[in-house]
Amino acid sequence: MALELEPLCAPASNILPINAPAVRVGVIGYGYWGPNLVRNLAEVEGFRVTTVSDMSESRLALARARYPSITTTTDCHRLIDDPAVDAVVIMTPVSTHYPLALEALQAGKHVLVAKPITASSEHAVHLIEEAERRDLILMVDHTFIYTDAVRRIKDLVDKGSLGRLYYYDSVRVNLGLFQHDVNVLWDLAVHDLSIMDYVLGESPCAVAATGAAHIPGKPVNTAYLTCFFENNVIAHHHVNWLAPVKLRRTLVCGDRQMIVYDDIEPSEKIKVYDRGVTLTNGPERVAETMIGYRSGDMWAPQISRSGHPLAGAAWPAGGALGRARPRAHRRLTSAMRPHPALPQRGRETDDHGSPPEGGKVLMVSQHPFPSHDTQPPFWGHPTMCRNLDELLAHGVQVDLVCTTPRLCVGRRLPGWPGLRIYGFPMWQRRSPAIWYPLQYLAFFAWALFVVSGQALRRRYDVVQVDNIPDLLVFSTLVPRLRRMPIVFFMYELMPEMTATRLSLGASDRGLRLVYALERAATRWADRIITVSDRLRRILAGRGVDPARVSVVANSFAIGDLPPRVEPNRPVLILPSTLIERNGGQVAIRAVAELIHDWPDLTLRILGGGEYRATLIALTNQLGLQKHVSFSDGFVPRSEAVREIRRSTLGLVPLLPDGYGHLMLPNKVFEFVFMDIPFVCSRLPAIEEHLPGDAVAYFEPGDAASLAGQIRRLLRDPQAARQQAARARRAMAELSWANGSRRYLGALGVAVADHPLERVSLTIRAPAETASVSTPPVDADLFKANTPAAFWRLLEEPTEDQWAAAIRLAVAELPEAARSTDIDQVLAQTLGEGQFGPDHWGLPWSLQLYYLIKPALPRLLTVALRKLRRQVLRTDRYLGWPVEAGYARFQWAVVRHLLRMTGRTELSHIDFWPDGHRYAFVLTHDIERAAGQARVRELADIDASYGFRSSFNFVPEGYRLDLDLIEELRQRGFEVGVHGLKHDGRLFRSREEFNRQVGRINAHIRALKAAGFRAPSTHRHPEWMQALDIEYDLSFFDTDPHEPIPGGTMSLWPFEIGRICELPYTLTQDYTLTAGLGETTPRVWLKKVDFIEQQRGMALVNTHPDYLTDRTTRRVYTDFLEAIRERSGYWNALPVNVARWWRARRQAPSVASLPGAVAGTVSLAETATGMAPVQFPQRSATYSIGLASSR
Repeated sequence: MALELEPLCAPASNILPINAPAVRVGVIGYGYWGPNLVRNLAEVEGFRVTTVSDMSESRLALARARYPSITTTTDCHRLIDDPAVDAVVIMTPVSTHYPLALEALQAGKHVLVAKPITASSEHAVHLIEEAERRDLILMVDHTFIYTDAVRRIKDLVDKGSLGRLYYYDSVRVNLGLFQHDVNVLWDLAVHDLSIMDYVLGESPCAVAATGAAHIPGKPVNTAYLTCFFENNVIAHHHVNWLAPVKLRRTLVCGDRQMIVYDDIEPSEKIKVYDRGVTLTNGPERVAETMIGYRSGDMWAPQISRSGHPLAGAAWPAGGALGRARPRAHRRLTSAMRPHPALPQRGRETDDHGSPPEGGKVLMVSQHPFPSHDTQPPFWGHPTMCRNLDELLAHGVQVDLVCTTPRLCVGRRLPGWPGLRIYGFPMWQRRSPAIWYPLQYLAFFAWALFVVSGQALRRRYDVVQVDNIPDLLVFSTLVPRLRRMPIVFFMYELMPEMTATRLSLGASDRGLRLVYALERAATRWADRIITVSDRLRRILAGRGVDPARVSVVANSFAIGDLPPRVEPNRPVLILPSTLIERNGGQVAIRAVAELIHDWPDLTLRILGGGEYRATLIALTNQLGLQKHVSFSDGFVPRSEAVREIRRSTLGLVPLLPDGYGHLMLPNKVFEFVFMDIPFVCSRLPAIEEHLPGDAVAYFEPGDAASLAGQIRRLLRDPQAARQQAARARRAMAELSWANGSRRYLGALGVAVADHPLERVSLTIRAPAETASVSTPPVDADLFKANTPAAFWRLLEEPTEDQWAAAIRLAVAELPEAARSTDIDQVLAQTLGEGQFGPDHWGLPWSLQLYYLIKPALPRLLTVALRKLRRQVLRTDRYLGWPVEAGYARFQWAVVRHLLRMTGRTELSHIDFWPDGHRYAFVLTHDIERAAGQARVRELADIDASYGFRSSFNFVPEGYRLDLDLIEELRQRGFEVGVHGLKHDGRLFRSREEFNRQVGRINAHIRALKAAGFRAPSTHRHPEWMQALDIEYDLSFFDTDPHEPIPGGTMSLWPFEIGRICELPYTLTQDYTLTAGLGETTPRVWLKKVDFIEQQRGMALVNTHPDYLTDRTTRRVYTDFLEAIRERSGYWNALPVNVARWWRARRQAPSVASLPGAVAGTVSLAETATGMAPVQFPQRSATYSIGLASSR
C-alpha cells in the first residue's frame, strides 16, 4: 500500500455545531461496494446522499428503488461539478481513483476513496498535496482500524500488556477473486498494512517483497511482504488468491503476552495468551543464556459493540470524512510493484462503477424456482433459494438453469439484479415409477442444450450442478472442455434413495447403473458439496477423496423469521412431504393416545404427496377429524414458517427405511433454528448432532413412545424450552451463518465483510421493511386511498396512531411494497410500483402480434393466445387466484389501532349500503361484431337470475348497434366504452395514446358512458387521467395470465387521481375455461367466499363472444344460479359502485350518506380477516391455492 490515511480530530474551530446542516454526499460507483457506502451514509445522522453515479442503468434503477429521494446519473463528472454535493465517495476500479479524486478535489469537494487510494505513490502524494492546498479532507476506506477488535489490540499494545514486541505476523488468503488491474498485495495486503500501521504506530525502515503469478495473463496472485522496524521488530504478511480455505489471522508477539486475532471467528475474535519465553541468564553472556518457556492461560477479552463507527464523532466543518494525516511509504510502493516480466491485463469493466462483482456462476438444478404459480413444487426449493440468495448478496452474477412453471430463456427479474433464469416447464411426478427417469432425461436434455450454449458464449468462474439426478452433472460437457471448475452439490445419495423408493435389491441391474452414475459423477466434478459429514464418510468409503468434499448442511438464515406466537392450546406440527417413510401415520396414532389428556390438542400436517389419502383415511378411521387437519397440498414456505412458529411442538417421526436414516432432514433445522422443541425418531444421522437432552427421542415407528415424549414435554413447558435452547446450541456450527461461508468457499467466492442486501428469494422477518421499487407512475395518483379513507372510522385516531399502525402492518405486504411512507405503500400496491418502472410497457413480441393480428385467422389467434398463456412470465409473483397481502395489511392496521387505543372494537361507516357484506358486479366486454350479436342473449341470462350488468363496446371495432345500446339502458343495464379498436395499439406509446384519446372521449360522450375498460387490460394510470370517465375497469387484484400481468392486490374500489378504479377480482371467463380447463364455477365461488369474508367487491368480466362455447356458457349460468341462492351481496352497476365508494370516502358522517349504516370491527374480526384461505383440491390440469406474496 502506497499510502496510509489516518483520521485525526480537526481543530475545535472546525467542529460542526450540533444543528449544522447535513453533509451532502455523492457516490460514484454502485457496483460491489458502493451500495454498502450508500446504505451506511443514509443511516447515519448528519449525512444525506444526494446523487449516485454509475454507467449501468440497471444499477441506477436499483439505487432509485432503494432510495427514492436521490438523483442518479451516468455522468460522474456531472456529479463532481454539482454545487449541491459537498463530498464525493469514489468506489470504482483502481485505475480511475487518481483522476476522479483529483477532479473532485479541484472542484472543492471532500473525498473518500476506495482502497488502494491510487496505483502509485506519486499519484497519492499529488492528491495529498492538492487536498492540503485546498484545505479539503481526503480519506481512504481502511475500515478495519475502526473495528472494536483492532482497537482493543492497539489498546493492549499501547498499554504495554504484551511487553517488548518481537514480531507481527498476518495471513490473509482465500480462493479468488482474481483482480485484473491490481495484484494480490494491492488487493488484500492493504487491510493488513493499515492494521499494522495503526497498531504499531511506526514506519518500517526496510521492506522486502516477493510474489508469483501462476495464472497466465493475471497479476501476481501469491505474495509475501516483510517489513523491518527499529528495535528488531519484524512484520510479515502473506496474501494469496490460490488458497483452498479462507484465513484472516494475525499474530502479535511480545515477551509477556501474545495475541491471536482471527476476523472470521464469530465470537472470540481476539485471544490473548499468557505464554512466551524468558531469558534466565544475563544477556551479556550470550553463550550461557538459557531459554525459559512460560506456559500460561488463554483469555478472550470481551469486545464491546460500540455502535456505528461514525456515531458521536466530531467532524470537520464542510465535510464528514475526517481530517487526514498523510504518510507515504515509498519503500512499500517500490517493494510492491509487479515484476516487469509479469504481464498485466487491463481490468475488464463495463463502466467506471463496476469493480469485480464476485464473478459469474452457472447453476444447474432440477429444483423449482419460486413462482406465483400455486401448483407444487413451484414455490421454490428452499435450499436452492438460500444458495442463490447468498451468491447474489455477494455480488455474484448467476445464470440459473432450473424448472419453472413456464418456459423462460434468459429471464431477468426486476429487483433481483445479477440473476438470469433459463427455466424448463415441468411438474414433478412421483408415481408411477417410470416418471422418474423420464423427468430426469427431459431436464437433462434441456440443461445440456442451455449449458453448452451459455458456456460457449461466456466464461464462468464456476459451474454448480445440484443433484438429483447425478446424471445432471454431465450436462457440463462444454464447461469441462473449456476448463471451467465444476462443483457438484449432492443433496441426496441417489443409490440409497433409488433402492428405497423403487424397492431394488443390491444385485438389481438398475441399482448397479445408479451406483456407476454416481461414481462417474463424483469423478467428473472438481469439487463436491454434500449436506452432512455422514454422507461425506459414505462417499469416502466409495473412493471419493474427502478433501474434495465440503459439508454444507440444509440450514437456513435464522434471522428470517416471523414472531414466535405461543398457542392457547397444544398444537403439534408436522411439515412434510406425505410419503410413508416420513411417518405421518405414527404421528396420527400418537394423537389418538393423547386426546384423552388434552381434548383440545390438534395436529397440523403441512404438505402434499402420494400418501395423503392414506393418512386422511387413517384419521377418519380413528375418529380424529377434529384433532388432525391437513393443508390443501403443499404450502408456500412463508406460510409453513408462520404455522411452525405458532405451534407448541414439532414432530419428526421418520422411519428407518434404508435411506431416511442417512439424512439430517430440513425439518430438524427448521425446528432447531425456529426455537421449537420437537420430538424425533432416534436415527443415527440426527443423533450425531443432537444429544439426548436437546431433543426428545423416541423409537422409530412406535406411536406409544412418541405419545409418551409429547406428553412429557406438554406437562413441563419449561423443560421443553430448555430442550429447544440446548438444541440450538448443539447445532450452532451447522447454522447458515457458518454454512454460508463453507458454501461460498467451496465455490471459490470470497466472503464479503459486508455483503450486499439480500434479495427477496427467501423469507424476511415481518418487522423488516424493504426498500421499495421505483413506482412506474406518480405516487400522488394513489394518495387518497389511505387506511383512514378505507376504514372511515367514526372515532378518528390521531395521525401518529395511524402512522404507527401502518408501520407495523406493512409486514403483511410483499417485500417490494413495504415502506414506512404510506404514499409509497399505495404506489407500490395499488399503483403496481412493485413490478418496476417498465411494468406498463408491452414486449416486442406482443407488439408484433398486434401488428399482424388483423391478417391472422381467428383460429390461429386463439391458438397463439393459448400458447402465450403457457409461456407467460411475470415480473414478480403475487398469489393467485387469491392475493391476500393487501387485505391482511388493512386488517392489521385496525388490529394495531385497537391494541394501541386499548379498545375491543371500533365503529366505522360500513363498506356497502344497507349493511351488505360485499358488492357483486357483472361486466361484459364485446370484442367483435359476433359478440355484439349475442348481447341480448347474455342480457337475458343476467336478467333471468335477477341481475343487472354493464356492457362495454368497442366503438370503432365494428358498427355499433345503437338501438341495442338504447334498449340495454331502458332495461336497467349500463353501457361503457372498451377502447377504440381493440387492436392492441392504444398503449403502444404515449404519443399513440394521445392521438386516440380524443376520439375515445368523443365516443364516451356520444354513448353517455361513465366507465371504460382498456382492451386486453393494457393500462397506464397516468395516461388514463386524460379519459373523460367516472370510473375505470382496466385493473385487477391479481392475474398472471394477462398481457401485462401483476395486479393491484385490492379487493375494493380505489381512487386513481380523479378516476375511481373498480378492479376485477374474479378470473376472466375465457382464462377460466379455455385456458385452465375448468368445467365448473368452483374457482369463482370459492373466491367469492373469500371476498365476502373480506367485505370486498366480487367483480367478474365475461364476454358474449365466447357464449358459443357450451362449457363457458354453463360455467357462467351455474355461477349466477349459485350466487342467486346466496344472501348478503349488493348487485349494483359499476357506476353506482363507483359513486357509492367515492361518496363514502367523502361523507362526514353516517347520517349524511343515504343507505349508509354504522359497522363495527373487533379484534376477533381482524383475526378472521387475516386468516388463511383454504381452497379446493386442484383438478387434473392445474391447481389453485393461497400463495403468499411475502
